Amino acid sequence: MNASTFRTKLTRSIQNRVAMRLGLSRSHVCLVANGHRKSARVERALAVEYAWVEREVQRFDRKNAGRAA
Repeated sequence: MNASTFRTKLTRSIQNRVAMRLGLSRSHVCLVANGHRKSARVERALAVEYAWVEREVQRFDRKNAGRAA
């Protein structure tokens, strides 16, 4: 698995995780993510999730760089 595939795997359920954490429907989170609605709370939660994904992908890259050497 490469970093791109790993990133896709992690981002697949972001909206669902945010919705469950905030007690909202996934459709509401989707509307906010697509810009059809505004919610600072949802936007912050999405930003936190995407930052987590990027950290995990970087960790994955570092781990696999050691194997390639």
